[in-house]
Amino acid sequence: STALQTFVEAGGGAVIVVGRRLAERGATVPLATVTVDGMADRFADRGGTLGEMRTDHPLLSTFRETPAALTGARFLRYARSEPAAGSDIVARFDDGLPALVEARRGAGRVITVLVPLDNRVGDLPVQPAFLPLMRRLALHGSGHEAEPLWLESGRTWALPRTIRDVAVTKPDGELVRPSATDSLAAAVLLDQRGVYAAYAGTVSGDPALTVAVNAPAAESNLAAVDPRELLVGVATGGDDANEATASLSDAERERRQGWWRWLLVAAAVFLVVETILANRGWRAVAARRSVSSEGIPGSEAPSS
Repeated sequence: STALQTFVEAGGGAVIVVGRRLAERGATVPLATVTVDGMADRFADRGGTLGEMRTDHPLLSTFRETPAALTGARFLRYARSEPAAGSDIVARFDDGLPALVEARRGAGRVITVLVPLDNRVGDLPVQPAFLPLMRRLALHGSGHEAEPLWLESGRTWALPRTIRDVAVTKPDGELVRPSATDSLAAAVLLDQRGVYAAYAGTVSGDPALTVAVNAPAAESNLAAVDPRELLVGVATGGDDANEATASLSDAERERRQGWWRWLLVAAAVFLVVETILANRGWRAVAARRSVSSEGIPGSEAPSS
């Protein structure tokens, strides 16, 4: 126990699974993360499930978009525990009891698993989420995080704790300094496309870590889109008026549209009157007059 505590405080990690024998003993779990006091029986309501889960925590980040993969498992019995002061509850059962607890011990971490991992009192081992959860327990518990070569824009880049006083440069040259807490590592929102670089302390020399950020692959999907999807979320006004109009009978609807007839009659009368007035006008007869040359200066009578 002393060797394990020394290992964890030096930066190591430990995952402690609380089973039936340890829970029934009613003692403090090694490394003092939780204190167990018997078992909680859920036979009456056909088993309990996981309720509150922090999918933003690195331990459950895999299930951020599919939390139902974990909440679908049911548990008939599990340990009743009380977390130690300063512990971080990552997940709870639906009755409020802790299910996953993380505690910091020196430079390392201890993860206490109160979820049954056998198929005697639960069906988690036959659920699709079992292997991904075991992988996250191993990676996060040991402090080893496989760094991806590229990420999609709009997601969060979780930086390893090994980088102290982290500073990140964005593709446009902006400098950000994300802060870390005891339970969460520093993280940066990837709101640009390009190369992000993380430095330890000052931004000089070679970066400690880099990652390329690409646009989501869904933006390049050339499949045809259902036209009905374009109307999703579009509100159509006048629903009450449409319902009121639909409830009218044909006779009432025809009576409401009768004024169009009078408008057409008035337009026809106007056209007839305009035609008559256009065809009527002044038609005068010109009188013929003869003009003689007598009295006109410079004119002479023709000689015989």
